Amino acid sequence: MIKNEWIKLFRNRVFLVCFAAMFVFYGFYLYWTLVLYHPPGLVERAPASDYNELAEELSSLTDEEKLALLTERRGQMEEMGSSMVGSFQFGMTELVYEEVWNEVYRAVHYQDICAAIISNAKKQESRLDRGNYGTLERRYLESWLGKTQAVYQRLTDIMPASCSARGIQTLVDNPVTDFCCLFMVLLAVFQILTVERQKEQIILSKTTVRGKRAHGIVKALVPGLLCILVTLLLLLEGILVVGSIYPFPSPKIPIQSIYSYCTLRINIGEFLCLYALLKILFYFLCTAMLYFVCCLLRKVIPIFLVILAGGGLLLSVYMGIPETSYLAPLRAVSPVALGQAGKLLERYQCVNIFGFAVNKLSFAVVMLCAWTLLFLTAAVKVYTVSEEKDILADRRSVFGKKRRWSVSLTAHECYKAFITQKLILLLSAAAVVSGIYLKTTIVNDGSTLADHFYYVYSYYLTGEYTDEIWESIRLNQEEVIANASRPDVQEGERVAYEAMLEALSRVSEYAAYLSEQENSYYINNPGYIALTGGDEGVKQKNVMTSMLMYAFAIVCFVLTMSVDYQCGENRLIHSTRKGRRHYVKAKVLIGMLISLVLLVLFWEPTLRQQLRMEGVDYIFAPAYSLMHLDWVWGGISIAAYIGLGYAARYLSLLVLMAFSYLVERKVKDSIVAIVCVCAVVEIPLAIMLLG
Repeated sequence: MIKNEWIKLFRNRVFLVCFAAMFVFYGFYLYWTLVLYHPPGLVERAPASDYNELAEELSSLTDEEKLALLTERRGQMEEMGSSMVGSFQFGMTELVYEEVWNEVYRAVHYQDICAAIISNAKKQESRLDRGNYGTLERRYLESWLGKTQAVYQRLTDIMPASCSARGIQTLVDNPVTDFCCLFMVLLAVFQILTVERQKEQIILSKTTVRGKRAHGIVKALVPGLLCILVTLLLLLEGILVVGSIYPFPSPKIPIQSIYSYCTLRINIGEFLCLYALLKILFYFLCTAMLYFVCCLLRKVIPIFLVILAGGGLLLSVYMGIPETSYLAPLRAVSPVALGQAGKLLERYQCVNIFGFAVNKLSFAVVMLCAWTLLFLTAAVKVYTVSEEKDILADRRSVFGKKRRWSVSLTAHECYKAFITQKLILLLSAAAVVSGIYLKTTIVNDGSTLADHFYYVYSYYLTGEYTDEIWESIRLNQEEVIANASRPDVQEGERVAYEAMLEALSRVSEYAAYLSEQENSYYINNPGYIALTGGDEGVKQKNVMTSMLMYAFAIVCFVLTMSVDYQCGENRLIHSTRKGRRHYVKAKVLIGMLISLVLLVLFWEPTLRQQLRMEGVDYIFAPAYSLMHLDWVWGGISIAAYIGLGYAARYLSLLVLMAFSYLVERKVKDSIVAIVCVCAVVEIPLAIMLLG
C-alpha cells in the first residue's frame, strides 16, 4: 500500500512540477542572498569576495599566527579610523576583519571561554543565598548552574581549529528551508487525502474499520517519508551551493570551532547529521498536525481558516510570551520553539520541570515525538470512524433546498460563489482578521529623542520652501551649540543638546534637498511618509498586510472557479462561444468585487487612520517634496501618488485573480490550486519580510 500511495503521489504532474520548482527556487535563493543581493544602507557582514580573499590569505598560517596578524591589522585600522569614517570600503574591511578575528579567537581561546562560563556559573551559584527565591525556583537554579559547570568542565580538553563559519551558519535554521519543506509536505497531504475525497476516489478503498485504520496509517507514512527525502535533499543542495561560494570546513573538525557554547562532543559532520534528524522530527510533527486537520475537516475553507488561525496562534504564543512569564511553559512546548534545531544544538539550555533543570535538547526530542504520536493517533482515529459523503450526488444542503433559479448568469454565479461556496463567511473572517491585525500594528511617530526634536523644529518650517528656512536652521544651530558649550551643563542636558543637533542636521539635509526642487514644500507629516513607503517599519507592516490579503484573495478566487468543476456545471456552460464569453465575464465581475472588498478591508483603515491622526495639510503638494520620492514626475501630487499606490494594489489583486483562475482551470482541484498559487505569491513575500 505504501508503494501504491508513493507512486500515486509522484505520478501527479502538479506535485512533480512543484517538487522540482522548490529545489530550483531554494538553490537560487541561496546564491542570490549570498552573492547577488547587496542590501542598501547599513550591512551586517562583508561581501563573499572580501571574506574569501582574507580566508585565502590566512590559509597558510597557524591559528596563533592568524590571531596575531589580525589583531595587529585591526589595531592599525583603529588608528586610521577617524580619517576614514564614511568610506564604504573601509567599513567592509572592518567587518570582514572582525568576523574572521572572532572565528580565530574562538579556536585559540576555547579553554578560556569554557573557564569563563564555569567561573560565571560559580559566581551566580554563590549569590543564590542573597536572593529571595521560592523553593522550586531555587532548586531549578541550583540544578541548572551545577549542570552547566559539570557539562563545560568535561569539554576543556577539546582542541578546536579555526575554520570558515559562514557556510554552516547560513544553513542552520534557515527559515526558507522550512518554508520549502513544509510547502511540499502540505501539498502531499492535500494530494493524497483531500483531493481524493473531493474526487470521491477514497470510497473505493474504504471498507471496514480495520481496513480504514491501515489505510489511514499508510497515508500518514507517505508524507513522513517525504519529510526525510526533502530534508536530506535540501541539506545536500545547501551544502553544494554554499560550498561553492565559501570554503566549507572539514567535517572532522570539532563543532566548537563554529559554535563555542555547544556542549556536544561531536564534529561538524555529526552536527549536520544530528541537525537533520531534529529537523526531520519537527517536520514529522508538522505533517501529523496537517494530516489531523485534513482528516477532521473536509471543506477547503475550514481547512484554510484552521491552518491560518493555528499558525498565527503558535507564532503569537512563541513571540508574545517572555521567558520570565508564568506562561513560559507554553512557549517551551510550542512547535515553533521545538523546530529551531540550530538553537537547541548551539548552546546548553535548560527548561524548568517542577524545579529540576532538564536539558532543552532532550526535552525537545521527547516533546517532538510525543506531539507527533498524539496528533498521528488522533488523525488515524478520526479517519477510521469518519463516514464519507458523496459530494457529487448529495446536494441537499440548507441553501440547496431553497435554491431559486435565475435567468441572470451573473446573479447565479454570485449565488454559487458567495452562498454555495460560503465566500461570505470567508470575507467576514477576513474583516475580523484585518480589524484585529491593523488595530495592533498602527505605527506613529518615532520614539527617539532626536525624532521628537525633529518634529518640533519641522513644525515651524512647514509650508512652501523659501530661503528663510536656512536662516531659521542657522539660528537654531548657533543657539544649541552655545548652550551645549556652557561649563555648567549637566549630563542629561548634554544628551538633549546632542539630540537637538542631530535633529537639526536632518532638517538641514531635508532643506538642502528641497533647494534643488522647484515649487517644493517642507512637509512635516509622518502619515504621508508612511502611506508613500518612506518608513522602513511601515514597509514591513505593509508586506505582512499584503500576505494576509493575498492569502484570503487566493482562496476566494480559486473557490469561485472550482465550484463548477466540483458540480460538473462547466460542461453545460462551455457549449457555445457566446456562453463562454458570458461565463468568463461573470467570473471576472465576481473577482473584481472580491478584490474591491479585500482592498477596502485591509488598506482603507490604514489610510483613514493616518490621515485622521496626521491631517491632510499640503496633500496636493508635489510628491517629490518628500525626499524618498525624488524620482517622481513633478505633475504628480502626494494625493495622486497615494491613489496610484492603491490602484496598483487593486491591479495586483486582478492579476492574482487571473492567475488563480488559470491555475484552477489547469489543475481542476481547489486545494492543490490554492497551495500552488500561495507558493508562488506568499513565499517571496515571506522572504521580503524576513529580509
